[in-house]
Amino acid sequence: MVNNNTSSSNVSALRTAMKWGAIMGLTSIIISMLFYFITGKMENNWPQMVLNLLLIFVGFYFGCKEQRDELQNGFISLGKSFGTGMLISVFYGIIGAFFIYLFFKFGDSNLIEQTIEQAKEKMLDQGKSEEEIDMSIAMTRKFMTPGSMAFWGLFGTTLLSLIPSLIIAAIVKKEQPESGF
Repeated sequence: MVNNNTSSSNVSALRTAMKWGAIMGLTSIIISMLFYFITGKMENNWPQMVLNLLLIFVGFYFGCKEQRDELQNGFISLGKSFGTGMLISVFYGIIGAFFIYLFFKFGDSNLIEQTIEQAKEKMLDQGKSEEEIDMSIAMTRKFMTPGSMAFWGLFGTTLLSLIPSLIIAAIVKKEQPESGF
C-alpha cells in the first residue's frame, strides 16, 4: 500500500525545488546577460560572482523556508533542509547548463575563440613555449564545446552548492519536539 501523504509531500517538495531552481536560474541568466551587454564578455567578474553567491543563499533560504513552513508543518530536519537545497541546486544548474549550451551554440559564436585567444596571450605573457601553448590550447578546445561547458556548468553548480546548502539548512532547520510518551 502506498502512503499518499508521503507521495504528495515528495511531489510538493519537488515542485518547491523546481520553482526556486527556476527563479534562481532565470535570475542568474539575467545577471549574466546584463554583465555580458555591459562588458562584452561572458566571464565571471567579482561583482557578478558576489551577486550570484547572494542569489544562491537567498534562493536556498526561501526555498528551504517554504519547504519547512508550507509543506512540513513548520518543522524540518537538517537533512531534509539540506536535501531541499541540493535539489534546488540541481534545477538551478539544469537551467544554467541549458542557457550555457544555447548561448555558446547559437549566440555569440566568436566568444569561444576569443576566450581561447585570451588564454593563449596569457600563456605567451608567462613565457611558455609554443609547444606548451599548442598542447594547452588543444586540451582547452576539447573542453570549450557548448556541450562540455554545459555539463561542467551543471556539475560545478551542484558541487559548489554543497556548502551554501548546508549553511542554509542549519539556519532553517527546526526539529519537531519529541513527545514525552
